[in-house]
Amino acid sequence: MRKTVTTTSVLLTILFMATVHSSINGQTDRRGASAKMQAMRFAGWSSKSEPIGQACPPASNAGQRTYLNGVDGTYLPREPRWKDAHPILFQPLLHGEYIGPIRQPHVDQYRLRVGDSLQLVYRYTREIIPSAYRINVGDLLEIQSVEQVEKDKEESMVVQALVLQDGTIYMPLIESVAAAGLTISELNSELVKAYQGRFLVQPAFMIRPVQADSRLSELRAAVDRRAGVGGQGLTVSVAPDGTVQVVGLGDVFAQGLTKNELKREINARYVQDQFLGLDVEPILVTPAPRNAYVLGQVATPGAITLNKPITVLQAIALAGGDLQGGNLRQIVVMRRTENWQLIATKLDLRGAVLGKRLNPADDIWVRDSDIILVPKHPIQVADEIINMVFTQGIYGVLPNQGVSFAFSKASTL
Repeated sequence: MRKTVTTTSVLLTILFMATVHSSINGQTDRRGASAKMQAMRFAGWSSKSEPIGQACPPASNAGQRTYLNGVDGTYLPREPRWKDAHPILFQPLLHGEYIGPIRQPHVDQYRLRVGDSLQLVYRYTREIIPSAYRINVGDLLEIQSVEQVEKDKEESMVVQALVLQDGTIYMPLIESVAAAGLTISELNSELVKAYQGRFLVQPAFMIRPVQADSRLSELRAAVDRRAGVGGQGLTVSVAPDGTVQVVGLGDVFAQGLTKNELKREINARYVQDQFLGLDVEPILVTPAPRNAYVLGQVATPGAITLNKPITVLQAIALAGGDLQGGNLRQIVVMRRTENWQLIATKLDLRGAVLGKRLNPADDIWVRDSDIILVPKHPIQVADEIINMVFTQGIYGVLPNQGVSFAFSKASTL
C-alpha cells in the first residue's frame, strides 16, 4: 500500500511540474508573438510578413544591404529586450562583413609607456643656418699666412691645423691658440694678435675649413646603418624609469609623451648642445605588451593579450568560456588606477550569456593588467564542502560506514 501511495505522489508531482512548465512556455510564446507583431507594425508589415530574425523585404539597394529585426539600444533609456526588436541595418557589406566598419581609433593620442620600442630616424637637413659656423673639436683647418716683405714681394706659409681635445691648434712659433667655439673671423683676429709685432710686421691669414662639423659627423657615424638594414637611426626602448637612451644626449624622458612631443624634446636638446642641422623622427615599432588575466571558473585561466579593444565577455571567451558551476552573476574585475591604487567592481553577465540581456551595461571594456575573476556558484562551493567533509573525510576514514536514506519511507512521514 505504501509503494502505491509513493508512486502516485511521484506521478502527481511530475504532472504538476509539466503543467507549470507548459504554462510558462505558453506565456513566453505569447510575449514573443506580441513583440513580433509590434516589430511588424513598426516596420509597416502585414501579419503575413516574414518572422523576426529573417531578412526584411528587399529595398532598392538590397544587393548590398540587409535589414534584420534586432535591437540596438540607442533610443532606449534602459537595456533593450527582445520585445523592443525593430528593423535595423545588420549586414551592410555582405561577404565583406568580416572586415568590419571603419571604427574610431582606439585612443585619440597615443602616449608612450614603459616597454614601448621606438626607432629614432636621423636626417641631415642641409638647411641654411643663419648664425656663423663655430669651430668644433676635431675640425681640420687650413691656415695660410701672407706677409708683404717688399713692395712687390710676398712670403706665404700654409699650415693644416687640427683642433685638439683641449680646443686649441698648434701654429709655428707661437705654439697653441684657442680655436674651439670661435667663428672663422674670430680665430683670424686671434692669430693676427698673436703674430703681429712679434714675428710678423703685417700679418694676414686665410682660414679654410677642410673638415668641419666633426661632432655632427661622429654622431651620424654612431647611428649609421646604411651598410646593414639601411638608413641612419637606432632602436630604443622606454626603460622602467620612463626614459630612452639617445646618442649624444643620454637619458631623455619619454613616458607619457606623444611621438611629436618626444621629437621636439630630442631636437631641442640637440640644438642646445650645438648639434645643428639635424632632425630626429621617432617611430613606434612595437607597443609595450598589454595583458589581462582571467581566473576562476574558466576553461583555460591565465593571461590574454590585449591587442585590440576587448570586453569582459570577450575576455572570458578567449579563456575558453565559463565552466559549469561558475557564478556569472558576480564576476569580479580588479583594476589598478594611475597611481597604482587597487579598485574592484562586480558584474552581472548571466543574462547576457543566456541571451536575455542584449546590450548589457555590465559588459565593460578590459584595461591593461585587469584581473577578471569568475567565482564559484554557492551550490558549487557547498558541493565541494560536502565532498571534502564526507567523501574525503568521514567516508575516507570509515569506508565501510555508509549513510542511507529511504525515500519511500519519507513520503509517509
